[in-house]
Amino acid sequence: MVKLENKLKSKKIKIGILGGSFDPAHRGHLAISKEALKKFNLKSVVWAITNQNPYFLIDLFHQRILH
Repeated sequence: MVKLENKLKSKKIKIGILGGSFDPAHRGHLAISKEALKKFNLKSVVWAITNQNPYFLIDLFHQRILH
């Protein structure tokens, strides 16, 4: 069997993903995105916007019941 070699070198690109509802997006989101770019040497940070914060009910529980 003949083994085919890939003549193209694969280049790995590091990206970050910041998830949340961003409701509203603010300077804090931008600041942590910029910090992640520097700290982890990322090419870019993608904001994964959700309809609702997945931790909303947990946060509400903590605010109302535990405190």
